[in-house]
Amino acid sequence: MELRNVFYANEINNFLRDNALYLALVIAFIIVLVILFLLIANRKKKRSSGALNQRYLDLLNALGGANNVQTMEAKGSRLSIILSDFDKIDPSALKALGIDNFVLMTNKITLVLGEEAKVIAKNWSAKSQ
Repeated sequence: MELRNVFYANEINNFLRDNALYLALVIAFIIVLVILFLLIANRKKKRSSGALNQRYLDLLNALGGANNVQTMEAKGSRLSIILSDFDKIDPSALKALGIDNFVLMTNKITLVLGEEAKVIAKNWSAKSQ
């Protein structure tokens, strides 16, 4: 039994010795691909953050301006916003932003935004402080 394990160990050692250069090149190639993928993903994220900032500003304008917003909180894909004056809301501007689903309540408005709800709420809390 032990002789068989030694045989396999020798075969593996011989394979690694004969193919070390190719294995090193494959590993280096994989590392380069991962680095390129991370750089491309980071570039796309920076581009989308600029568009998201513009969407955030457009949303504030549709809600009557930054001074009209008292609190903003993300709850999953929804954004709950308490406003000072509900008469300043521009429903047509909200629809122009692609926000068809919103609920007006007595003391707040809830917008269905998807994944960007968290980012917009975080952006608002950072700028309001």
